Amino acid sequence: MNVSINSIIWPKDNLGAQQHYVSYMIKVLSVLDIGYAGWERDPVHFAKGYIEGRYTSEQCRAEATAWWSYIDSRGSTRELRDPEVLMARLAICLLSINEDQVEGLGEALSWFIEVLGFMGEKTRTAITIMAEHFVFQQR
Repeated sequence: MNVSINSIIWPKDNLGAQQHYVSYMIKVLSVLDIGYAGWERDPVHFAKGYIEGRYTSEQCRAEATAWWSYIDSRGSTRELRDPEVLMARLAICLLSINEDQVEGLGEALSWFIEVLGFMGEKTRTAITIMAEHFVFQQR
């Protein structure tokens, strides 16, 4: 079976595609035991709320903006080694939800896995979960 990000069959409706993508990231963070205890904001809370319909994509993007501000305040816009900046980047992955731009979900998924790699996490675990979570085109 081909588990290429480019061969994922996304749900037809934009909301469903975004929710499926966000639920994947939440699942990966849970399995890898990556959490935001001790942080002022918990992006997983907002991401779960989005899936459950308690938060809109606009509210999630507003939260993502707060995480960008955190990165900017540290002068770390290009930093890919600082553990706290990488946690902020994961938060941005979770919260950068836009139903009008689902064509970029594959690229966003790839970046999410890259950030995990920068953190020293097992990207193979994320790929295994991806293979179980998504439906792929057969070649």
